[in-house]
Amino acid sequence: MTASTVLPKALDFVTLSKAELVVKSLSLKEEATGNLPNALITIFNSVTGQSIGTMTNSGVSGTGAKYSFQGTVPRPVTTLLLKSSMNGTATGSVAHR
Repeated sequence: MTASTVLPKALDFVTLSKAELVVKSLSLKEEATGNLPNALITIFNSVTGQSIGTMTNSGVSGTGAKYSFQGTVPRPVTTLLLKSSMNGTATGSVAHR
């Protein structure tokens, strides 16, 4: 008889730290953190489900990683959904200026 062990997946926690949209230019800037530095984080408009882009890993911070994104969107965004490749998610409001 062969015994096998199934290791549980690491829990992935993602937090949207800051999201700001310059309405006139539709320029979106955001910052996030995650506890798994190897995760890839994709940004979605949480209202329409449209993919906005992928965050850049800006380096390790404490026990995880910092992520950032800067780009333009086709229309104003009010809330974002972040999805990690390691199954973490986060939502948050976008400040307009």
